Amino acid sequence: MRSNSWSGAVALMCMSTLLWAGCGDGVHRVGITGVVSVEGKPVDGAVVQLLPKGSTTGDGGLGATDSEGKFTVISSRQEHSGIPPGTYTVLVSRLVDQQGKLLPEGAGQAEYPDGFDSIPRPYNTPNSPLEVTVTDAGGHFDIDIPVPLRTSPGR
Repeated sequence: MRSNSWSGAVALMCMSTLLWAGCGDGVHRVGITGVVSVEGKPVDGAVVQLLPKGSTTGDGGLGATDSEGKFTVISSRQEHSGIPPGTYTVLVSRLVDQQGKLLPEGAGQAEYPDGFDSIPRPYNTPNSPLEVTVTDAGGHFDIDIPVPLRTSPGR
């Protein structure tokens, strides 16, 4: 069963397909790119969420992977690109139907009641062990999930 927060994550993933121009709000943001893989193989159609830890400022950021697993992080504020330097917990989510087919962007729980997250726990939760430290230079991060994708909701 999908949680309601997935609908929000999918909606935010849709935003990542747009290019955002930075605005002068005084927050120092740096560009972040990366590749998500599962057991070394690129993962398409995933939402990558960076949640600030400790004294890291800002609201975090989001990205969506393409067919090669590549993503670019945007601020969770629509009008900003990049995120402030700091330490972040990384969550990865990839919503699929019962046959393992990616759900369309913006798909709702009512339309796909049997949909589920193919990224296994805890990598898709705030308790994810995945973490990145972003420096003032920004950078590129390879995020590898060391366990297979889930192929059914109960597994």
